[in-house]
Amino acid sequence: KGLRLTIYIEGGDEHPMYLAMDDTKPDGSYPALIGFIPADHCRSLLDLTPEQRKEILARSLAQATGLNEFLHPVHYEEKIWMTEQYIGGCYSAIYPPGFFT
Repeated sequence: KGLRLTIYIEGGDEHPMYLAMDDTKPDGSYPALIGFIPADHCRSLLDLTPEQRKEILARSLAQATGLNEFLHPVHYEEKIWMTEQYIGGCYSAIYPPGFFT
């Protein structure tokens, strides 16, 4: 659809991913989204299969954007940074309410 998206999602347990960003190459090839799931939500998803996680995230994106195309991802990859021995998490931060004030 030619969309360039950055999506912030609030919605509790039904929306575990709080941020999705467009990672399509500059020439428009390889359309992709990168999503970030905070630690508590990530831990709650660890017992699920990758297929189950994919379905949950696809449904969340479809609901957040109103685009049912998200219900049928062409490809899905995941990296669970918190399971990496020497990393323990990803490079994103979430600030609590009132942090900047």
